[in-house]
Amino acid sequence: TTKVMRGFGHVIPLSDAQVISGKFVRRNGTFFQPKCSHGVPLFCVVAAETEKSLLSRGHKQCLGCLFCGGLIGGCTALILIFVYRKRCTLEAELRGAIERKNLKLLYQPIRDLDTKAIVGAEALVRWTKENGEVVGPETFVALAEEKGFIGEITQFVIHRGIAELEDLLRADDFRLTINITSTDLVDAAFLPTLENCLRLANVNS
Repeated sequence: TTKVMRGFGHVIPLSDAQVISGKFVRRNGTFFQPKCSHGVPLFCVVAAETEKSLLSRGHKQCLGCLFCGGLIGGCTALILIFVYRKRCTLEAELRGAIERKNLKLLYQPIRDLDTKAIVGAEALVRWTKENGEVVGPETFVALAEEKGFIGEITQFVIHRGIAELEDLLRADDFRLTINITSTDLVDAAFLPTLENCLRLANVNS
């Protein structure tokens, strides 16, 4: 039927048709939201809240969102500041390590596939900070490239590699491989530095 019989709760100023329709209703400063079950018979409930109460709650929720957003923004800013300062400190430490020649080289053997003999080596630069912390090359090499002093690391590798493997490099069948960047290739000092190091060590290029 289209009739509604109140079972419990407060009297509501809605018609039977409005309750059954389930549509949102605003009346005399109060919001009503009917909700009816499916099937026969129908069971309906109506939620009611004053406009003032609803807006007040919305205001509190808005303030809560603003507070959470400000907190998240503040934390993000602090993290970015921390990362920036750490990166600046890392750059200064790396420049100091290069200046004091505190980097070191590891050598990856290069073998002849037919004879299995070691015919060369690849020079790999590594950095261990004074406090014992190991910084991966993917970190400090990228930092040096970004800040524009990767050429200093390349020159260190050239000088140190030739100095440490000088006797082996004098042999015609041994080669030293170093990694260079596009910045090194456009650096006018790169080739002269390499040639000078080879000449001083009496090593053929």
